Amino acid sequence: MKNFSMFFSLWLAVFLSYSVMAQQSPWETQRATGLPNSSQPQIIFSPVDDNVCWGKNSNNSQFVRTTDGGNNWTVSTVTGASGLECSGISAINANTAWIAMNDPSNVTSGGIFKTTNGGSNWVRDTTAFQGSGGHPNVIHFFDANNGLCVGNPRGGYWEIYTTADGGTNWARVSSVNIPAPLSGELGIEHSNVHSAGNSFWFQTYANRLYRTTDHGYTWTVADSVTGGPNQLGFGFAFKDDLNGLAADFFPISVISKTTDGGETWAPIPYPPGLSTISSLFIVYAKGTTGSYIITSQTNLGGNQMQPGTAYTTDDGVTWTQVSNLPCGPAVFSDWNTGWCGSVNDSVYKWVSDILVTSVNEVDGVVDNFILEQNYPNPFNPSTTIRYSVPTTEFVTLKVYDVLGNEVATLVNEEKPAGSYEVNFNAAKLSSGIYFYSLQVGSYTQTKKLILMK
Repeated sequence: MKNFSMFFSLWLAVFLSYSVMAQQSPWETQRATGLPNSSQPQIIFSPVDDNVCWGKNSNNSQFVRTTDGGNNWTVSTVTGASGLECSGISAINANTAWIAMNDPSNVTSGGIFKTTNGGSNWVRDTTAFQGSGGHPNVIHFFDANNGLCVGNPRGGYWEIYTTADGGTNWARVSSVNIPAPLSGELGIEHSNVHSAGNSFWFQTYANRLYRTTDHGYTWTVADSVTGGPNQLGFGFAFKDDLNGLAADFFPISVISKTTDGGETWAPIPYPPGLSTISSLFIVYAKGTTGSYIITSQTNLGGNQMQPGTAYTTDDGVTWTQVSNLPCGPAVFSDWNTGWCGSVNDSVYKWVSDILVTSVNEVDGVVDNFILEQNYPNPFNPSTTIRYSVPTTEFVTLKVYDVLGNEVATLVNEEKPAGSYEVNFNAAKLSSGIYFYSLQVGSYTQTKKLILMK
Protein backbone atom coordinates (compact mmCIF):
# COMPACT_ATOMS: atom_id res chain seq x y z
CA MET A 1 0.00 0.00 0.00
CA LYS A 2 2.86 2.36 0.78
CA ASN A 3 4.40 1.80 -2.67
CA PHE A 4 1.06 2.38 -4.34
CA SER A 5 0.57 5.61 -2.38
CA MET A 6 3.99 6.82 -3.43
CA PHE A 7 3.28 5.94 -7.05
CA PHE A 8 -0.14 7.58 -6.92
CA SER A 9 1.40 10.77 -5.50
CA LEU A 10 3.99 10.77 -8.29
CA TRP A 11 1.37 10.16 -10.95
CA LEU A 12 -0.91 12.84 -9.50
CA ALA A 13 1.92 15.39 -9.52
CA VAL A 14 2.72 14.59 -13.16
CA PHE A 15 -0.95 14.69 -14.12
CA LEU A 16 -1.59 18.00 -12.38
CA SER A 17 1.51 19.60 -13.88
CA TYR A 18 0.36 18.66 -17.38
CA SER A 19 -3.20 19.77 -16.62
CA VAL A 20 -2.07 23.19 -15.45
CA MET A 21 0.27 23.53 -18.39
CA ALA A 22 -2.50 22.68 -20.83
CA GLN A 23 -4.82 25.21 -19.21
CA GLN A 24 -2.25 28.00 -19.13
CA SER A 25 0.00 27.39 -22.12
CA PRO A 26 1.05 24.43 -24.23
CA TRP A 27 4.50 25.97 -24.73
CA GLU A 28 7.61 25.07 -22.74
CA THR A 29 10.45 27.61 -22.81
CA GLN A 30 13.83 26.42 -24.08
CA ARG A 31 17.01 28.42 -24.61
CA ALA A 32 19.23 28.78 -27.67
CA THR A 33 22.08 30.71 -26.08
CA GLY A 34 23.97 32.79 -28.61
CA LEU A 35 21.07 34.23 -30.54
CA PRO A 36 20.99 38.05 -30.60
CA ASN A 37 18.47 39.98 -28.54
CA SER A 38 15.35 40.72 -30.56
CA SER A 39 11.95 42.23 -29.90
CA GLN A 40 10.27 39.90 -32.42
CA PRO A 41 10.66 36.14 -33.03
CA GLN A 42 13.30 35.53 -35.70
CA ILE A 43 13.72 31.74 -35.91
CA ILE A 44 12.06 29.60 -38.56
CA PHE A 45 12.26 25.84 -37.91
CA SER A 46 12.50 22.66 -39.95
CA PRO A 47 11.81 19.59 -37.78
CA VAL A 48 12.97 16.09 -38.68
CA ASP A 49 11.32 14.21 -35.81
CA ASP A 50 10.55 14.70 -32.12
CA ASN A 51 14.27 14.90 -31.27
CA VAL A 52 15.92 16.53 -34.27
CA CYS A 53 15.03 20.04 -35.33
CA TRP A 54 16.92 22.72 -37.27
CA GLY A 55 16.20 26.44 -37.50
CA LYS A 56 17.50 29.57 -39.17
CA ASN A 57 17.74 33.19 -38.06
CA SER A 58 16.03 35.59 -40.45
CA ASN A 59 18.38 38.50 -39.77
CA ASN A 60 21.83 36.94 -40.25
CA SER A 61 23.64 33.72 -41.20
CA GLN A 62 22.98 31.92 -37.91
CA PHE A 63 21.34 28.52 -37.63
CA VAL A 64 20.24 26.46 -34.63
CA ARG A 65 20.04 22.69 -34.18
CA THR A 66 18.94 20.21 -31.52
CA THR A 67 19.19 16.43 -31.46
CA ASP A 68 17.62 15.83 -28.03
CA GLY A 69 14.17 17.36 -28.35
CA GLY A 70 15.35 20.88 -27.57
CA ASN A 71 16.95 20.26 -24.19
CA ASN A 72 20.13 21.58 -25.79
CA TRP A 73 20.39 23.86 -28.82
CA THR A 74 23.56 24.55 -30.80
CA VAL A 75 23.81 28.06 -32.25
CA SER A 76 26.33 28.56 -35.04
CA THR A 77 26.82 30.32 -38.39
CA VAL A 78 26.77 29.03 -41.95
CA THR A 79 30.39 28.76 -43.07
CA GLY A 80 31.21 30.75 -46.22
CA ALA A 81 28.11 32.93 -45.86
CA SER A 82 29.54 36.06 -44.24
CA GLY A 83 27.30 39.07 -44.85
CA LEU A 84 24.40 36.93 -46.08
CA GLU A 85 21.00 36.38 -44.44
CA CYS A 86 19.12 33.09 -44.09
CA SER A 87 15.79 33.14 -45.90
CA GLY A 88 14.75 29.46 -45.87
CA ILE A 89 15.76 26.10 -44.38
CA SER A 90 14.96 22.44 -45.00
CA ALA A 91 16.42 19.46 -43.09
CA ILE A 92 15.98 15.72 -43.61
CA ASN A 93 18.04 14.25 -40.74
CA ALA A 94 20.44 15.18 -37.94
CA ASN A 95 23.33 15.69 -40.38
CA THR A 96 21.82 16.98 -43.63
CA ALA A 97 20.16 20.33 -44.21
CA TRP A 98 19.94 23.05 -46.85
CA ILE A 99 19.68 26.80 -46.27
CA ALA A 100 18.73 29.45 -48.83
CA MET A 101 20.69 32.69 -48.33
CA ASN A 102 20.17 36.14 -49.81
CA ASP A 103 22.59 39.02 -50.06
CA PRO A 104 21.19 42.28 -48.60
CA SER A 105 23.94 44.21 -50.42
CA ASN A 106 22.79 42.79 -53.80
CA VAL A 107 26.42 42.28 -54.81
CA THR A 108 25.69 38.57 -55.21
CA SER A 109 22.50 36.51 -55.32
CA GLY A 110 23.27 34.68 -52.10
CA GLY A 111 22.64 31.04 -52.95
CA ILE A 112 21.93 27.56 -51.63
CA PHE A 113 24.16 26.07 -48.92
CA LYS A 114 24.21 22.41 -47.87
CA THR A 115 25.68 20.58 -44.88
CA THR A 116 26.10 16.82 -44.45
CA ASN A 117 27.89 16.88 -41.07
CA GLY A 118 25.43 18.54 -38.74
CA GLY A 119 26.36 22.11 -39.68
CA SER A 120 30.10 21.92 -39.03
CA ASN A 121 30.70 22.80 -42.68
CA TRP A 122 28.50 24.18 -45.43
CA VAL A 123 29.07 24.07 -49.19
CA ARG A 124 27.58 26.65 -51.55
CA ASP A 125 25.92 25.33 -54.69
CA THR A 126 27.36 26.59 -58.00
CA THR A 127 24.40 25.82 -60.28
CA ALA A 128 21.65 28.12 -58.97
CA PHE A 129 21.28 31.84 -58.20
CA GLN A 130 24.49 32.91 -59.87
CA GLY A 131 25.62 36.51 -60.38
CA SER A 132 23.79 39.45 -58.84
CA GLY A 133 20.13 40.40 -58.79
CA GLY A 134 18.72 37.12 -57.48
CA HIS A 135 16.96 36.68 -54.16
CA PRO A 136 16.28 33.13 -52.88
CA ASN A 137 13.26 33.09 -50.57
CA VAL A 138 12.35 29.53 -49.57
CA ILE A 139 13.75 26.03 -49.92
CA HIS A 140 12.06 22.68 -49.40
CA PHE A 141 13.07 19.03 -49.79
CA PHE A 142 10.39 16.39 -50.24
CA ASP A 143 12.93 13.63 -49.59
CA ALA A 144 16.71 13.13 -49.75
CA ASN A 145 16.77 13.70 -53.51
CA ASN A 146 13.90 15.92 -54.63
CA GLY A 147 13.84 19.57 -53.65
CA LEU A 148 13.00 23.07 -54.84
CA CYS A 149 14.11 26.62 -54.12
CA VAL A 150 11.95 29.66 -54.88
CA GLY A 151 13.37 33.11 -55.50
CA ASN A 152 11.92 36.47 -56.51
CA PRO A 153 11.26 37.13 -60.20
CA ARG A 154 14.38 37.71 -62.27
CA GLY A 155 14.39 38.20 -66.02
CA GLY A 156 10.62 38.65 -66.05
CA TYR A 157 9.58 35.39 -64.35
CA TRP A 158 9.91 33.60 -61.03
CA GLU A 159 13.39 32.25 -60.37
CA ILE A 160 12.57 28.71 -59.23
CA TYR A 161 15.02 25.81 -59.23
CA THR A 162 14.47 22.08 -58.80
CA THR A 163 16.85 19.22 -58.01
CA ALA A 164 16.49 15.43 -58.22
CA ASP A 165 19.92 14.49 -56.85
CA GLY A 166 19.98 16.01 -53.37
CA GLY A 167 21.13 19.43 -54.54
CA THR A 168 24.21 18.39 -56.51
CA ASN A 169 22.62 19.95 -59.58
CA TRP A 170 19.84 22.51 -59.81
CA ALA A 171 17.87 23.47 -62.94
CA ARG A 172 15.76 26.58 -63.35
CA VAL A 173 12.08 25.97 -64.12
CA SER A 174 11.01 27.31 -67.50
CA SER A 175 8.81 30.40 -67.60
CA VAL A 176 6.15 28.46 -69.53
CA ASN A 177 5.60 26.29 -66.43
CA ILE A 178 5.02 29.21 -64.02
CA PRO A 179 2.18 31.77 -64.08
CA ALA A 180 3.66 35.20 -64.70
CA PRO A 181 4.21 37.53 -61.71
CA LEU A 182 2.29 40.75 -61.34
CA SER A 183 4.15 44.01 -61.73
CA GLY A 184 6.47 44.39 -58.72
CA GLU A 185 5.32 41.10 -57.15
CA LEU A 186 7.76 39.53 -54.68
CA GLY A 187 7.71 36.31 -52.70
CA ILE A 188 7.23 36.05 -48.95
CA GLU A 189 10.03 34.23 -47.19
CA HIS A 190 9.84 31.03 -45.19
CA SER A 191 7.14 32.04 -42.68
CA ASN A 192 4.32 31.61 -45.24
CA VAL A 193 5.05 28.38 -47.11
CA HIS A 194 3.63 24.89 -46.59
CA SER A 195 3.99 21.39 -48.00
CA ALA A 196 1.92 18.20 -47.98
CA GLY A 197 2.88 15.05 -49.85
CA ASN A 198 4.16 16.11 -53.28
CA SER A 199 2.51 19.53 -53.05
CA PHE A 200 4.13 22.81 -52.04
CA TRP A 201 2.68 26.31 -51.73
CA PHE A 202 4.24 29.76 -51.39
CA GLN A 203 2.58 33.13 -50.86
CA THR A 204 3.55 36.44 -52.43
CA TYR A 205 3.31 40.00 -51.18
CA ALA A 206 0.52 40.49 -53.73
CA ASN A 207 -1.36 37.88 -51.65
CA ARG A 208 -1.42 35.28 -54.36
CA LEU A 209 -0.86 31.60 -53.62
CA TYR A 210 1.38 29.54 -55.93
CA ARG A 211 1.16 25.73 -55.90
CA THR A 212 3.06 22.78 -57.37
CA THR A 213 2.05 19.12 -57.19
CA ASP A 214 5.09 17.61 -58.96
CA HIS A 215 8.09 18.71 -56.87
CA GLY A 216 8.24 22.15 -58.46
CA TYR A 217 8.32 21.42 -62.19
CA THR A 218 4.93 23.03 -62.96
CA TRP A 219 2.91 25.64 -61.06
CA THR A 220 -0.57 27.17 -60.75
CA VAL A 221 -1.69 30.29 -58.88
CA ALA A 222 -4.79 31.31 -56.92
CA ASP A 223 -5.73 34.99 -56.68
CA SER A 224 -8.73 34.89 -54.36
CA VAL A 225 -8.09 33.26 -50.99
CA THR A 226 -9.65 35.38 -48.23
CA GLY A 227 -10.32 38.54 -50.16
CA GLY A 228 -8.10 38.58 -53.22
CA PRO A 229 -5.00 40.57 -54.23
CA ASN A 230 -6.15 43.80 -52.53
CA GLN A 231 -6.38 42.35 -49.02
CA LEU A 232 -3.65 43.16 -46.50
CA GLY A 233 -2.53 39.62 -45.86
CA PHE A 234 -3.39 36.05 -44.90
CA GLY A 235 -1.86 33.03 -43.27
CA PHE A 236 -2.48 29.53 -44.62
CA ALA A 237 -1.76 25.85 -43.98
CA PHE A 238 -2.61 22.48 -45.55
CA LYS A 239 -3.18 19.10 -43.93
CA ASP A 240 -2.93 17.18 -47.22
CA ASP A 241 -2.77 17.81 -50.98
CA LEU A 242 -6.33 19.16 -51.11
CA ASN A 243 -7.55 20.43 -47.73
CA GLY A 244 -6.40 23.57 -45.96
CA LEU A 245 -7.29 26.75 -44.10
CA ALA A 246 -6.47 30.40 -44.66
CA ALA A 247 -7.11 33.35 -42.38
CA ASP A 248 -7.19 37.05 -43.09
CA PHE A 249 -5.28 39.10 -40.51
CA PHE A 250 -4.65 42.68 -39.31
CA PRO A 251 -7.14 42.03 -37.70
CA ILE A 252 -8.61 38.61 -38.36
CA SER A 253 -11.98 38.86 -40.07
CA VAL A 254 -12.28 35.83 -42.37
CA ILE A 255 -11.44 32.14 -42.07
CA SER A 256 -11.59 30.31 -45.40
CA LYS A 257 -11.41 26.63 -46.29
CA THR A 258 -10.27 24.84 -49.45
CA THR A 259 -10.88 21.26 -50.57
CA ASP A 260 -9.14 21.49 -53.95
CA GLY A 261 -5.56 22.34 -53.04
CA GLY A 262 -6.12 26.10 -52.83
CA GLU A 263 -7.67 26.72 -56.23
CA THR A 264 -10.94 27.86 -54.67
CA TRP A 265 -11.79 28.96 -51.12
CA ALA A 266 -15.04 29.29 -49.18
CA PRO A 267 -15.49 31.36 -45.98
CA ILE A 268 -16.60 29.63 -42.80
CA PRO A 269 -18.31 31.33 -39.82
CA TYR A 270 -16.19 33.76 -37.86
CA PRO A 271 -14.58 31.90 -34.92
CA PRO A 272 -15.14 33.69 -31.58
CA GLY A 273 -12.14 31.86 -30.06
CA LEU A 274 -9.86 34.05 -32.19
CA SER A 275 -11.35 37.35 -31.09
CA THR A 276 -8.29 38.43 -29.09
CA ILE A 277 -5.31 37.42 -31.23
CA SER A 278 -4.15 37.84 -34.81
CA SER A 279 -3.93 34.89 -37.19
CA LEU A 280 -0.45 35.88 -38.29
CA PHE A 281 0.80 32.30 -38.76
CA ILE A 282 -1.06 29.01 -39.17
CA VAL A 283 0.30 25.46 -39.11
CA TYR A 284 -1.26 22.03 -39.39
CA ALA A 285 -0.46 19.45 -36.67
CA LYS A 286 0.78 16.34 -38.45
CA GLY A 287 -1.15 13.13 -37.94
CA THR A 288 -4.47 14.73 -36.97
CA THR A 289 -7.82 14.82 -38.71
CA GLY A 290 -8.18 18.59 -38.54
CA SER A 291 -5.98 20.28 -35.94
CA TYR A 292 -4.44 23.65 -36.82
CA ILE A 293 -2.54 26.07 -34.59
CA ILE A 294 -2.46 29.84 -35.00
CA THR A 295 0.39 31.86 -33.51
CA SER A 296 1.03 35.58 -33.40
CA GLN A 297 3.99 37.65 -32.32
CA THR A 298 4.05 40.90 -30.40
CA ASN A 299 1.88 43.79 -31.52
CA LEU A 300 3.19 45.34 -34.73
CA GLY A 301 0.90 48.33 -34.78
CA GLY A 302 -2.60 49.67 -34.43
CA ASN A 303 -4.11 47.25 -36.94
CA GLN A 304 -2.86 44.05 -35.35
CA MET A 305 -4.44 42.37 -32.36
CA GLN A 306 -2.60 40.79 -29.45
CA PRO A 307 -0.01 37.98 -29.56
CA GLY A 308 -0.87 34.44 -28.55
CA THR A 309 -1.73 30.90 -29.60
CA ALA A 310 -5.06 29.28 -30.46
CA TYR A 311 -5.93 25.87 -31.82
CA THR A 312 -8.76 24.02 -33.55
CA THR A 313 -9.40 20.28 -33.79
CA ASP A 314 -12.34 20.50 -36.21
CA ASP A 315 -10.86 22.16 -39.32
CA GLY A 316 -11.40 25.71 -38.10
CA VAL A 317 -15.03 25.59 -36.96
CA THR A 318 -14.19 26.25 -33.30
CA TRP A 319 -11.03 27.67 -31.74
CA THR A 320 -9.57 27.83 -28.24
CA GLN A 321 -6.94 30.32 -27.14
CA VAL A 322 -4.31 28.72 -24.90
CA SER A 323 -1.55 31.34 -24.61
CA ASN A 324 -0.79 35.04 -24.97
CA LEU A 325 2.95 34.50 -25.48
CA PRO A 326 4.59 36.16 -28.52
CA CYS A 327 5.25 33.35 -31.02
CA GLY A 328 6.71 33.16 -34.49
CA PRO A 329 5.54 30.61 -37.07
CA ALA A 330 5.25 27.15 -35.52
CA VAL A 331 6.19 23.76 -37.00
CA PHE A 332 5.11 20.31 -35.81
CA SER A 333 6.88 16.97 -36.09
CA ASP A 334 3.69 15.24 -34.89
CA TRP A 335 0.49 16.09 -33.02
CA ASN A 336 2.14 16.69 -29.63
CA THR A 337 5.56 18.07 -30.51
CA GLY A 338 6.29 21.39 -32.19
CA TRP A 339 8.53 24.44 -31.99
CA CYS A 340 8.30 28.17 -32.58
CA GLY A 341 10.61 31.10 -31.98
CA SER A 342 10.15 33.79 -29.38
CA VAL A 343 12.01 36.95 -28.43
CA ASN A 344 15.74 37.08 -27.67
CA ASP A 345 17.21 33.57 -27.34
CA SER A 346 13.97 31.84 -26.35
CA VAL A 347 12.53 28.86 -28.16
CA TYR A 348 9.07 27.50 -27.38
CA LYS A 349 8.36 23.77 -27.59
CA TRP A 350 4.79 22.45 -27.78
CA VAL A 351 4.49 19.78 -25.09
CA SER A 352 0.72 19.41 -24.76
CA ASP A 353 -1.58 16.56 -25.82
CA ILE A 354 -4.63 18.80 -26.29
CA LEU A 355 -4.65 18.00 -30.01
CA VAL A 356 -4.90 14.26 -29.41
CA THR A 357 -8.67 14.18 -29.81
CA SER A 358 -8.18 14.35 -33.55
CA VAL A 359 -5.47 11.76 -34.14
CA ASN A 360 -6.33 9.25 -36.87
CA GLU A 361 -4.65 7.19 -39.54
CA VAL A 362 -2.10 9.12 -41.61
CA ASP A 363 -2.29 8.77 -45.37
CA GLY A 364 0.18 9.92 -47.99
CA VAL A 365 3.94 10.27 -47.99
CA VAL A 366 5.89 9.66 -44.78
CA ASP A 367 8.91 11.97 -44.68
CA ASN A 368 10.80 10.70 -41.64
CA PHE A 369 10.87 8.39 -38.63
CA ILE A 370 8.25 9.28 -36.03
CA LEU A 371 7.39 7.70 -32.69
CA GLU A 372 4.35 9.38 -31.17
CA GLN A 373 3.28 9.60 -27.55
CA ASN A 374 0.93 6.78 -26.59
CA TYR A 375 -2.73 7.62 -26.00
CA PRO A 376 -4.31 7.53 -23.53
CA ASN A 377 -1.56 8.15 -21.04
CA PRO A 378 -1.93 7.30 -18.13
CA PHE A 379 -3.87 4.21 -19.26
CA ASN A 380 -5.59 1.06 -17.95
CA PRO A 381 -5.15 -1.56 -19.26
CA SER A 382 -4.54 -0.76 -22.95
CA THR A 383 -3.13 2.13 -24.94
CA THR A 384 -2.31 2.91 -28.57
CA ILE A 385 1.19 3.62 -29.89
CA ARG A 386 1.69 5.15 -33.34
CA TYR A 387 4.87 5.22 -35.41
CA SER A 388 5.95 6.02 -38.98
CA VAL A 389 8.80 4.86 -41.23
CA PRO A 390 9.71 6.61 -44.53
CA THR A 391 11.13 3.51 -46.27
CA THR A 392 10.86 -0.28 -46.01
CA GLU A 393 12.76 -1.16 -42.84
CA PHE A 394 13.07 -3.86 -40.18
CA VAL A 395 11.20 -2.37 -37.21
CA THR A 396 11.45 -3.28 -33.54
CA LEU A 397 9.07 -1.80 -30.96
CA LYS A 398 9.52 -3.01 -27.38
CA VAL A 399 8.32 -2.06 -23.90
CA TYR A 400 10.63 -1.98 -20.84
CA ASP A 401 10.17 -1.46 -17.11
CA VAL A 402 12.09 1.17 -15.11
CA LEU A 403 14.94 -1.32 -14.53
CA GLY A 404 15.41 -1.86 -18.24
CA ASN A 405 13.83 -5.30 -18.35
CA GLU A 406 11.92 -6.09 -21.54
CA VAL A 407 8.25 -6.75 -20.74
CA ALA A 408 6.70 -6.84 -24.24
CA THR A 409 7.65 -6.98 -27.91
CA LEU A 410 5.02 -5.21 -30.01
CA VAL A 411 6.72 -5.20 -33.42
CA ASN A 412 9.68 -7.25 -34.68
CA GLU A 413 9.44 -7.49 -38.46
CA GLU A 414 10.06 -5.70 -41.73
CA LYS A 415 7.54 -2.94 -42.46
CA PRO A 416 6.98 -1.01 -45.72
CA ALA A 417 6.96 2.78 -45.64
CA GLY A 418 3.91 4.13 -43.88
CA SER A 419 2.24 5.01 -40.60
CA TYR A 420 1.14 2.35 -38.11
CA GLU A 421 -0.62 2.04 -34.80
CA VAL A 422 -0.18 -0.75 -32.25
CA ASN A 423 -2.41 -1.59 -29.30
CA PHE A 424 -0.49 -2.41 -26.10
CA ASN A 425 -2.51 -4.36 -23.53
CA ALA A 426 -0.83 -4.30 -20.11
CA ALA A 427 -3.47 -6.25 -18.19
CA LYS A 428 -0.83 -8.64 -16.84
CA LEU A 429 1.57 -5.91 -15.69
CA SER A 430 1.66 -3.98 -12.43
CA SER A 431 0.93 -0.28 -12.13
CA GLY A 432 3.96 1.86 -12.76
CA ILE A 433 6.11 3.75 -15.23
CA TYR A 434 7.27 1.96 -18.38
CA PHE A 435 9.18 2.93 -21.50
CA TYR A 436 8.58 1.98 -25.12
CA SER A 437 11.39 2.12 -27.67
CA LEU A 438 11.34 2.16 -31.48
CA GLN A 439 14.47 0.91 -33.26
CA VAL A 440 14.87 1.10 -37.04
CA GLY A 441 18.44 0.56 -38.18
CA SER A 442 20.55 3.18 -36.39
CA TYR A 443 17.47 5.22 -35.46
CA THR A 444 16.21 4.79 -31.89
CA GLN A 445 13.62 6.76 -29.97
CA THR A 446 12.16 6.10 -26.52
CA LYS A 447 9.12 7.52 -24.72
CA LYS A 448 7.50 7.05 -21.33
CA LEU A 449 4.07 5.63 -20.55
CA ILE A 450 2.20 5.26 -17.25
CA LEU A 451 0.04 2.27 -16.34
CA MET A 452 -2.40 2.92 -13.52
CA LYS A 453 -4.82 0.24 -12.31
